[in-house]
Amino acid sequence: MKKVSILFIIILLPIMVAGCQSSGEKAPTESPDKQALTKKTTKGSSGNSEKEQELTMYLEKSNYSLSVDEITLQIKNSGKKDYEFKQFYTVKKYQDDEWREIPFKKDTGFDDILYTIKSGETHSQIIYLQELDGKITKGKYKIIKDFSSNSSEITLEAEFDIE
Repeated sequence: MKKVSILFIIILLPIMVAGCQSSGEKAPTESPDKQALTKKTTKGSSGNSEKEQELTMYLEKSNYSLSVDEITLQIKNSGKKDYEFKQFYTVKKYQDDEWREIPFKKDTGFDDILYTIKSGETHSQIIYLQELDGKITKGKYKIIKDFSSNSSEITLEAEFDIE
């Protein structure tokens, strides 16, 4: 009986592992005028590279004027899983060949609410640039947000330019 069980495990285990592997990444489906975000990191037990395409973030435009006070960030869930996230985001500016985080003003706060974006839904979030500590100048920026689904976490980011 032990031999049959061991033989069963040896034969089925490789088949099950091969069936769980991803066949490749899908191309983004957003229009070129929308700045799609890419997956920065994935944490958790699942190494599924398709998560990047299940959940996307994009901005309405990729270029904004110096006078802009707020930017609308869109989060779209095209996958089958629900994702959770909080209101908090990070803004970084590309300066001196590296991305540098821009801190928020001392009195800036975020609601500690856990939002859920269900399969097929799109969520909008306003990014208030006037809440950042310091003057916004011309250059390349990105917005970064964390998301989770069950035991996995992903970080998405969207780049934009201030001209």
